[in-house]
Amino acid sequence: MNWRKPPTTLAERYDLTLKWAHDKRVAHGIPQPQPTHCWPAENVRLFECYHEWLCGGGLSPYVIQRLYLPMAGHVLGLLKPHAQINLEQDVARAWEYVCAKQLSAEWTDMCRNALDKFRLFLRQQRGAVSVTLRTGSIARYRAGLPEWLVLELERYQHLHQSRWRPGRLFVKIPRFWSAHTRIWKWLYTHYEISDIAALKRRHVLAYVDERLASGTSARTVNTELRYLNAFLLFLRENDYPVPPPLFRIPHLHCPGSSLTTKCGNCVTISRRAPFNPTHGCRNAMHAWIEPPFTCCGRRACVRAKWRNSGWKTST
Repeated sequence: MNWRKPPTTLAERYDLTLKWAHDKRVAHGIPQPQPTHCWPAENVRLFECYHEWLCGGGLSPYVIQRLYLPMAGHVLGLLKPHAQINLEQDVARAWEYVCAKQLSAEWTDMCRNALDKFRLFLRQQRGAVSVTLRTGSIARYRAGLPEWLVLELERYQHLHQSRWRPGRLFVKIPRFWSAHTRIWKWLYTHYEISDIAALKRRHVLAYVDERLASGTSARTVNTELRYLNAFLLFLRENDYPVPPPLFRIPHLHCPGSSLTTKCGNCVTISRRAPFNPTHGCRNAMHAWIEPPFTCCGRRACVRAKWRNSGWKTST
């Protein structure tokens, strides 16, 4: 039995991608990229440099192989040495080839973004774009916080950092500190909190009121409360005297997020889907949820009342 040899180099992988491309849909007269054995040698070397550049940016290896490298190959496969590639006309020719394959609108839009990234890479190689490296400083997030809190946040960050890609640390670390210190900065600005035992439930509720008054959405406030609750659990596991009422702070209701109904045996069921209030029911004030789902051991439809405030429980 003949087994197909798996690709071992980036050039072989692109050739395999080009082989299985939907080229039959491409009309005659539209320029098509060529396999790598037809490329100038400098284009193959640039293709490998582009792969290293993408990996250094922390992108997913799957996305690099599936999206970014094929789009770069479509430009380099036009058989021009990369120093002679026109960043507007030649990239537009590759974009014309992508559109001619008549794939989905979502995938085509992703390909356009990938071509823009390769254009940016070529500009950097030619010195047309200045590269500014972000340091990811978190000093401004630590300012104004007590030493014990900064130390525990660092330990909590290291716990999460084990699941982050090394190439994304410069983004993830500032984002972590921005999300977890927002509420603590507000608390220490408005209240005198000597330690975690001095933190009260009313302090957090006052923060929630302040955020809602400033126009922050309920979903964002709930996310901040989840961050706080997870960090408080971390402190309690490390023998900090966290007041129990802090774990009983209710989350806000997000309008239109879910539908809660009850069957005949009062089993609460939540559904996340749009519903038609006039479908399949004799009474215009009721509706049938489709498709039927398993409830109390049997398949059933649940009838819910339609009110001005949304879907409510039917008993």
